[in-house]
Amino acid sequence: MSRRRTNVILAIAIIMVILPTYAQEIPTPHGVEGTVYMPDGVTQVPAGTSFSVNDTTSGDYIAGTTGAGPFSGAYSVVVDGDDGDIVVLLGEVQGSTEASEYLRYIHDVKAGKPPKINLLQEKKIQQLCLRAIRKGVVKSAHDVSLGGLAVALAECCVIGKKGFKGNINCKNLDAALFGESPSRIVVSVSPKNVETLKLLAEQMQIRITVIGTVCESRMTLAFNSSVVIDLPLDEVIDVYENSLERRISAQ
Repeated sequence: MSRRRTNVILAIAIIMVILPTYAQEIPTPHGVEGTVYMPDGVTQVPAGTSFSVNDTTSGDYIAGTTGAGPFSGAYSVVVDGDDGDIVVLLGEVQGSTEASEYLRYIHDVKAGKPPKINLLQEKKIQQLCLRAIRKGVVKSAHDVSLGGLAVALAECCVIGKKGFKGNINCKNLDAALFGESPSRIVVSVSPKNVETLKLLAEQMQIRITVIGTVCESRMTLAFNSSVVIDLPLDEVIDVYENSLERRISAQ
């Protein structure tokens, strides 16, 4: 294994160790059920009515159609990913590592200013994501923030208990994996909805990039077709869920 690849995998592990000290407990896949009513609050909407609700367990918006069981307005969905779903990045691929967790914990450097946010771009990205959710195109969404894209993908694997296999094409490996630039969201869509998402993005003049697929048991990520991360899903989950306890016990 090359030294550069070893450093990348080490960076993932260390940042995942730090994350539990900031993050709330991640929900496991779960069911969401309810009933949608007409404005009178009594009559249920017809079966097949599209809806979008905020799942208070995960904080994500859940989209679907009514008609579960014998009730026209009832719905029942499972928050989870499916093998073969396409993973897409909304926004730019390349990030900035200035003032990042990566510089701080891997290189022991505290330098630079946090990346600036373009509020207009942020608004457009959020609108694209919400529009795709409401149309039933997006199945899951997770922002890119602390730790960058690599950590966001790892968190998606932990949340959904699913693996990931993908490739990123850009100039700088460190900035691509650990840059913390804002206005970026990782989403998953079924293969049949990829073109619809691309059309929505084109209409709103937002760059999107297909970066991989949901798979079963590993997190594998290549940079310009060269694999830099290849970890068993169980190991990724273990680092996230148990690292804080181990750090405390070791002190």
